[in-house]
Amino acid sequence: MNWDKLIRCPYHWADDIACMYEDKIDICSIRGDDYFMFGFHPIHIFLNTASLEQYENAKPFMKDTQKLREKCGHSLNGAKSVLERLLG
Repeated sequence: MNWDKLIRCPYHWADDIACMYEDKIDICSIRGDDYFMFGFHPIHIFLNTASLEQYENAKPFMKDTQKLREKCGHSLNGAKSVLERLLG
C-alpha cells in the first residue's frame, strides 16, 4: 500500500511497451495461479497493435474510424490477440 492508501501493482506486461520490442514474450507462459498485472489500452486492442510502427501509422486517422479500421493488424502478437489468449 502506498502512502496515500492506494495499492500499487507492478505491471508484468503492457501492450504499449510490448509493441516497442521485436522479441515478443509468450504471455501465456507467465500465466499461473499467482497474481499478474497486464496493461491494455483500448486503442491497441482495437488496432491489435503489434508494433510501434503500426500504431504510428494509424495515429493520423484517430478521428476517422473507417480509415482506422484499415490499420488494424492481424498479428498473433497484437494486443487484441494476446488479450483473447489470456481470456481464453
